[in-house]
Amino acid sequence: MSKKKKYYKQAFSEVKEFEHTAPVPKRKPFIKAVFENSKWQYIILTIFVFILYGNTLTLDYALDDRLMITENTFTKSGFGGIKDILINDSFVGFFGEKKNLLTGGRYRPLSHIMFAVEYGLFGPNPFIGHLLNILFYALSCVVLLKVLKLLFLNYKGLLAYMPYLVVLFFTAHPLHTEIVANIKGRDDILTFLLSLLTLQAIIQYLDSKKFYYLAIAAVFYFLALMSKENSITFLGVIPVIMFFFFKLRFRDYILPMLLIGLTAFLFILLRFAVLGFELNIGVEKELLNNPFVNATTNEKYATIFYTMGIYLKLLLLPHPLTHDYYPFHIELVTWTSLKALLPLVIYLILGFYAVWGMIKKQLPALGVAIYLITFSIASNLVFNIGTFMNERFMFVPLLGFCIVMAYFIIFFVRKLKNLQNKHNSYLFTVALIILVLYSFKTISRNPAWKNDFTLFTTDVKVSVNSAKCNVSAGGVLIEESQKTEDKALKESYLQQAREYLKKGTEIHPMYVAGWVLYGNVFLYLELYEEALVCYENALKIAPQNKDALNNMAHLAQVTQTKNLFDFSIKAYNVLNQYEPLSFDYQFQKARAYEGKNSIDTAMQMLLSIIKNNPEHQSSHSKLGEMYGKYYNNIDKSLEHLLRAYELDTTDASNIENLGIAYGLKQNFEQSLNFFEKAMELNPEKAELYMNVSQTYKMMGNESKAQEFLLKAQQVQSGSY
Repeated sequence: MSKKKKYYKQAFSEVKEFEHTAPVPKRKPFIKAVFENSKWQYIILTIFVFILYGNTLTLDYALDDRLMITENTFTKSGFGGIKDILINDSFVGFFGEKKNLLTGGRYRPLSHIMFAVEYGLFGPNPFIGHLLNILFYALSCVVLLKVLKLLFLNYKGLLAYMPYLVVLFFTAHPLHTEIVANIKGRDDILTFLLSLLTLQAIIQYLDSKKFYYLAIAAVFYFLALMSKENSITFLGVIPVIMFFFFKLRFRDYILPMLLIGLTAFLFILLRFAVLGFELNIGVEKELLNNPFVNATTNEKYATIFYTMGIYLKLLLLPHPLTHDYYPFHIELVTWTSLKALLPLVIYLILGFYAVWGMIKKQLPALGVAIYLITFSIASNLVFNIGTFMNERFMFVPLLGFCIVMAYFIIFFVRKLKNLQNKHNSYLFTVALIILVLYSFKTISRNPAWKNDFTLFTTDVKVSVNSAKCNVSAGGVLIEESQKTEDKALKESYLQQAREYLKKGTEIHPMYVAGWVLYGNVFLYLELYEEALVCYENALKIAPQNKDALNNMAHLAQVTQTKNLFDFSIKAYNVLNQYEPLSFDYQFQKARAYEGKNSIDTAMQMLLSIIKNNPEHQSSHSKLGEMYGKYYNNIDKSLEHLLRAYELDTTDASNIENLGIAYGLKQNFEQSLNFFEKAMELNPEKAELYMNVSQTYKMMGNESKAQEFLLKAQQVQSGSY
């Protein structure tokens, strides 16, 4: 056999059968004792987690936190929302109804209940949410170390360091930032933690044959499933680990797997009772919820493998990172592209090796198997996950990658023949370099999750071709522009938003929310024609979209206040094409006609309103004003003004007009009566006092006329 063949044969045959033996305690140097003592290992690991993620404690809510926390009515109901959380899809509390946005729906009540309890106890407090994420993540890493130490208990030499290397690489890997830094990521953390506890209980059962460990495993596994459905993949992970680390007969698998299988079945029944069976039913044909909606079968599966290749790249080199892999940050490719073919070949090799290597009990094969099993559910191969990919989907599969990486570092360090007595030092040096690089990237990435503004404006520089990220960045820039009084900064924000929204709607021309926000930018920039075009584009795509309808109406009202009456009428007419104008909008349109001096048209519109809605107070009031002002028909004026007063006795403007109308009728007593009512409602209007003064003057009461003239002057000067 050649040296090369011998080398590779040894590389893939390191795993030996082992027995659990109790170590004999020996007196050791203090520092060594500290680092080899389990308690101190767990304390140091927890401190390491806080070093990595301590800077998230100052962060606010971001991204999906609004779906599950800040804008979720069930969460904001605190303890009172728990029942609704248990009997509804996870998104119902945000949308107010079942939307069927994602295949199969989402049922993750455990983390959601935790958010509701936190909200009930502390209110909207992101510090508590981030602190708990760090603590649960630290606990997950501690439990992972404990489980790996049980599995690798009798490995010798450098392989004895496997648990520590795997856990440290796993803990520090930058792909975990999305899970830990985003409070909503609690569901993934809990799923992993509870799945590990399930595995630990089964290991303890295998060692002791005590049934209560299986009962504990079943409870933990049910809670894991209630955290997130992804834990279903541990139905594959657990038997793989049992096969690899334990010499078992077939019957030894039956009881543990039967029990957790039944647990999974009970969860599925519960999920079915809550959500119904909707594996591929009712999913919206919207690009942002189904990135393959316009793709051919060729493009779909080629692109899936292309993204699977990107995952491998991010595992090895986690840079650059982004929260957004929506269309088209990742482009659609076909099988003619190496971007698809190369990952396909790699995954076929990995799949073959995972099976063959597990049979041979080769340690890298275990890592590959764990990676493939846990990744399967998020790969888009099983079902459509609603996006091309996300970094958070690597949270559990990373464990398999870290096993492979730790093994090969040990393997190659051990092959350095000239350093026979320095293997430990070189292993620690290599591991330390990787940990420092990972830690630097993790700590520097965390601040991007400060809030939506920081996240979207940071990641849009990476996800340059994502429609969603461009639109999201534009949206938060608009929000910031409305918070500042600095005109130059406001203009800068709006111009940046304009560019991002332009690109977002170019990438995805059917993006309704993008067109609405694009229209908002033009509205704030006072480019009204452009705003009208954007809102109408949104309505052409979704004629019943409430945001587009409301913003079109707002555009009409804003331009009316700026005396752009023709444009305002045009906007109302466009709005009317998609939704019949309400009586209030018809009233505003009539006022626009009055503003452009089309009095007869305005009058006809107002008369039409009260014909269809006799109790429309504003129309009666305006008709009363216009009959007196334009037609000098005081009787008609009083008829409508009095009807308006019957409908609303607190309308100061209408009451003032009644005072004027009665004055013109020479009914000074009623005139003064209504002026006094108007002054009670609006005591700071100088014109009212002037009208009273004029009324007293017409009555021949000069002293009263002078008294109210003086009051009018005092009100006007602010000294009254």
